[in-house]
Parts: sequence; C-alpha cells; structure tokens
Amino acid sequence: MSKHATDVEIQATLLRLAKPGMSTSALMRETKRAHPKAKKKDIIRAAFASIIAIADADIEKARLLQNFALDARGAEEGGGA
Repeated sequence: MSKHATDVEIQATLLRLAKPGMSTSALMRETKRAHPKAKKKDIIRAAFASIIAIADADIEKARLLQNFALDARGAEEGGGA
C-alpha cells in the first residue's frame, strides 16, 4: 500500500465515520486520524465524491457529508467553521 491514502480510501473512511449530529471538526479530526498524511483539500474532495456515491442509498448520510464538505471548504477559504 502506498504512503498516501487514495480518494477511494478516504471516501470509505468518511462513509464509515459520518454520523448524524457529528460536527465538521469532529469528522475532519477523525478522518485525519485515520489518514494522517491526507491534506484537508483531499478530504474535502473525497467528501464531495462520497455524496455522489451514497446519495441514492442513504440520503441522510449524503446530506451530512454535503454539510461537512461545504463547511470544511468554507473554513479552508477563510470563512465559516
């Protein structure tokens, strides 16, 4: 396995960790713990990809990941959480 997690691996982690009521910072922290070499940008990109992958099967998880991705991206760009 390579040193860096792939988008698919990060997506799988996000889908496993995301729980209703979980804050953006908690999900980011837990994802970084699982993938310490992943950049915030990589995690956000994987979250957006996860929304597409899960939308038909689990709309609540898709909404949670959408909120996470938007909040995290906003924080990265200098505003929000």
